Amino acid sequence: MQTYKCLTILVVGSPPYWKDRPKPYSVPPDEGIHYCDQNSDKMPKAVLLPVIVAVNKCTEKAGKEPYKWSSVDIVTDRGNLRKLMRWADNGATKDFRIDMQLAGKGTVLLTRFAERTREMFSGCTFGYSFERESTVVAPGCKDSYSHHRIITYVRCSFYLTSKIF
Repeated sequence: MQTYKCLTILVVGSPPYWKDRPKPYSVPPDEGIHYCDQNSDKMPKAVLLPVIVAVNKCTEKAGKEPYKWSSVDIVTDRGNLRKLMRWADNGATKDFRIDMQLAGKGTVLLTRFAERTREMFSGCTFGYSFERESTVVAPGCKDSYSHHRIITYVRCSFYLTSKIF
């Protein structure tokens, strides 16, 4: 028997809506520049600041008490979690670097390190063009560059028990 406790998810913004276009339709290759790490590109001295500001604004807008950052153990982004999970699962096939900084008495900030914050498309991929051709920006999100979810895992306890017959 497995028992899992406490998962809290806070979602900010909205992903694009599916257009449901008639099929088939053509999608051009991706072209131009794309961000590998938009926060590092736009705010290299404060990469996690957009995350912190977004959480603060959402709690303020919801009329809640200011977010208690001292209760947070780790602040990171999806890219770092994916790299760590890949490493834990199979030893990671690529080298990577994650910078760590202690904030306050017990919060660790994990910041990804990227050689490049943006790259030129090679013309051999179609993912970004497919999204652009197949979705429309959600109402109220027309000025956003991208969509991210903010997820909070509250100190969870996992209890694993098994019976042997």
